[in-house]
Amino acid sequence: GATLSNSGGSGSTQGVSASFSWPLSSTISGTVSSQVTSSGTTLVTLKGSIANTADVVQIQLSGQVQDGALVLSSSSGRIGTSADPAIYAGSVSQAVGSTLFLSVTGPAGTVGVQVAMSITGSTFTGSIQAPAALPSQSDSN
Repeated sequence: GATLSNSGGSGSTQGVSASFSWPLSSTISGTVSSQVTSSGTTLVTLKGSIANTADVVQIQLSGQVQDGALVLSSSSGRIGTSADPAIYAGSVSQAVGSTLFLSVTGPAGTVGVQVAMSITGSTFTGSIQAPAALPSQSDSN
């Protein structure tokens, strides 16, 4: 089979980012790591890869743990390819249980992304869908 090599010249990355496209509806799996900073903030990093593609997702959440749940104070989300992992970058606009809604911006504008996941220890599996409608912010439930 053909092998990819990065030993090429300046043209080696040509066309790589083109493998990333919307719409996206697939399964995702990866690793979860968390750490507590000196200020007491919990930082959770999710690094996932999308099934059968070279696409990768990285989500970082930070906040305070209250009653066993992470109350977000800030977040970031990046989606792209393994060669260019931040083609789309943004943040988590809403977290509903274990479903995260990301709003990311890139070449095609701003896209809503829904990631529903199940975390087991230091790994997670789930599904990813984009473009996804972001939940209405006006409903303060």
